[in-house]
Amino acid sequence: MSDEWSLLSKIPAILEEQHFVRVPDHEPVVRFEFPEDLKKLVDFTLDSDEPRDQAGVEQIIKQVLQYSVRTGHANFHNQLFAGVDPYGLAGSWITDALNTSQYTFEVGPAFTLIEDALIAKCLQLFGFVEGDGILAPGGSISNMYAMVAARYRALPGVKRTGLANQPTLVAFTSED
Repeated sequence: MSDEWSLLSKIPAILEEQHFVRVPDHEPVVRFEFPEDLKKLVDFTLDSDEPRDQAGVEQIIKQVLQYSVRTGHANFHNQLFAGVDPYGLAGSWITDALNTSQYTFEVGPAFTLIEDALIAKCLQLFGFVEGDGILAPGGSISNMYAMVAARYRALPGVKRTGLANQPTLVAFTSED
């Protein structure tokens, strides 16, 4: 195994050492530093002529973890996300290791079927007899998908004819 790949086997221990796996109550949610101070504590430069060696990479990883938010801490509260669970982390590592896209069956056969199974389960949980869906990576793109679906419902021919000579569409939103 090359030296670069051996780093992967060390990551779980580094996460444990930096209190990201089981976060003790005595650890702070974040060791906050102002940007200018943090730049002095961690070497973020990318202009070196030589790549960092394994020890240098491990040091950077530990420093990034040291000054990152511990989302698994009991006192971390966010409206959009929280700490990672082991199954989610394992899934993330696997999808990153595969380094593939999942937008067609040809390049993501297993992931396409996983998406279908998840959508079918969600439809069942919400009492839909039939339906369709798509997994989206975040709230912003989900909102855009919703706007496109609403436009298509209001103007079913828009995909064929385009927006020219169509009635003006209006969306009601809050001032926020």
